[in-house]
Amino acid sequence: MALIHLNFESKYLCGNTDVNIILPEADRSMEPKEYYRHLKKYKVLWLLHGTYGDYSDWVRKTNVELYAYQRKIAVVMPSASNSNYADWDCFALGYKVYSYFTEELMPMIYASFPISNKREDNYIAGLSMGGKGAFLYALNHPELFKACYSFSSAPRPLTKPDPKAFSHKREENLIANFGSLKEYKASPLNLWDLTKKVTEEKIDLPDFYFACGNKDEIAYEPFVKFREYSKKIGFAAKFYEIEGYRHEWPFWDLCLQDALIRFFGKKKEKPLFDEKKIQKKLSSHLSQAINGLRFFDNISEQAEAKFVLKNSFKRAIQR
Repeated sequence: MALIHLNFESKYLCGNTDVNIILPEADRSMEPKEYYRHLKKYKVLWLLHGTYGDYSDWVRKTNVELYAYQRKIAVVMPSASNSNYADWDCFALGYKVYSYFTEELMPMIYASFPISNKREDNYIAGLSMGGKGAFLYALNHPELFKACYSFSSAPRPLTKPDPKAFSHKREENLIANFGSLKEYKASPLNLWDLTKKVTEEKIDLPDFYFACGNKDEIAYEPFVKFREYSKKIGFAAKFYEIEGYRHEWPFWDLCLQDALIRFFGKKKEKPLFDEKKIQKKLSSHLSQAINGLRFFDNISEQAEAKFVLKNSFKRAIQR
């Protein structure tokens, strides 16, 4: 594999920025001169980092290079600071990350490296803030991507920031950046409302996947709410709730593996997050919970509690 660290001056970011790029290695059965002369265009995963991260996160904290080697794909990992992948007109000389990605980075990568620009060869994913960024680009530019996977991330309704929320300061700054909450809600970042809009318009959308650990203190609550909202409005997406994981790198490495199987796997290759296995595990928990109801002295209370449990788990299994 080739691991390329690219540093260049960006017009949209008004300064130098970094990108890590993974490319498949040359075919050893061919002479280098012949191989590079007829170099194919590779499928690509655009992989986005989260808050406090940068272009180096995925290489330093997961086995992404090994996974890319196994799949013979390219991976592009840009830096976006703590921008929420938004255009920040009010920062310094300007820091337009949303525009940078589609209007500068993608065209430059296609022109400079053997990477396909066909929609069917382009996939996007990210963790936390990067999961929001992946969904942001795929939902606003569905013509560019075949599929999108958000790890530990889900949209929320844009309202006045909650001081107790993890990213409340960034939300306050975003509102100030756009000028008002009304203008913020009118921006491409209003993914909650945009999801409903594109669903109603029956646009040809990418395949969407969301995964979150049920112990995630940051993302689990919005994940559950968006899952319910998606079902209500008829938004076609797959949701995987994984038991025991928090907002952590061991989970995101698993998510990356699951995404690569879904995006680039062979037909017989089974994803890591199997819906049937998740349902089976939920059913097992239901049995254990019902057995625990024996402490109720009153038979009617026991029956009522059992009814509530069964319906709760039934709803969980249907998600």
